Amino acid sequence: MPPSLTVEEKPVPGPNSSLNPQTKVILIVEDEAIIALAEKKILEKAGYTIHTACNGERAVELTESLERIDLILMDIDLGHEPDGTETAERILTRYEIPIMFLSSHTEADIVERTEGITSYGYIVKHSGDTVLLASIRMAFRLYEARRSIKEHMGMQDLILRVSKCLAATSDLQTILQIASDNLAKLSGLNSGAIYTLDNAVLTLRATTPPFTEPPPEKFLRARIQDHPHINNALQRREAVYIPDTGSEAFTEEEQAIAEGRQLKSILYVPLLSQGKSIGVFITGATSRKTSIKKTTILLCETLANIAALAAANALNQSNSTE
Repeated sequence: MPPSLTVEEKPVPGPNSSLNPQTKVILIVEDEAIIALAEKKILEKAGYTIHTACNGERAVELTESLERIDLILMDIDLGHEPDGTETAERILTRYEIPIMFLSSHTEADIVERTEGITSYGYIVKHSGDTVLLASIRMAFRLYEARRSIKEHMGMQDLILRVSKCLAATSDLQTILQIASDNLAKLSGLNSGAIYTLDNAVLTLRATTPPFTEPPPEKFLRARIQDHPHINNALQRREAVYIPDTGSEAFTEEEQAIAEGRQLKSILYVPLLSQGKSIGVFITGATSRKTSIKKTTILLCETLANIAALAAANALNQSNSTE
């Protein structure tokens, strides 16, 4: 049996996600009401949604209860314990939220202490609106860059773990199912299928999630000529992405698949072994149209090629024993 794959828990990125991503939400933690109000007005004028907390305990409560927080602007001296640095440490044990410190302190030891907690910036109070807004924009850019790198590394780790699983089995069906499940996971979409290609005929070999009932014949086998988008991916030997199936010109057979699986976006990834197309992985979004980064598509192509090589080796072993 191949080693099992387990889904690793991702760090909680803070209570966010369902609000308009264009409207950033900032929590101001400041014990002086006049300063908090002034900062709130500046940031709201710049287009941010603002919440305020007058002490550390309230900041922790809001972090846990608010639907979304994209950044915290934290005063260091909050009048009483916990202070800003202690509050930040408590929040960061549970949530991955960028925190910027705002203080009138300029002592080196205090600045160094904040750098040991988070590195999204330290603003001296009364530096002016321009400095405040520019520092916040820079913090957002830094956070997005770090999140992108972390996401990319997680995908590479997934490919490595899947590769080990594929190398541990010579059963073709197991290989194709592992590939389908993890290609769907890697792409970030929620539906997947693998078809093998033989004599211009596509044959369904694995699905993610599996069909609850036996699928119709048109899902099980198809002529490659009836599926030009798949044929295009196989001929070009590279992925073909359809961001909106509703506006794409499909053949009748392609339309039946898209509608039957309720696919809003589709990614076709060829399975290549030694330069030869042996099949295709199809993944799609069923809830809404979805965009996929180019780096994600490249990683899907990499995993598809690894799976194709494992499948070809399994076929060779099977043929040699017959």
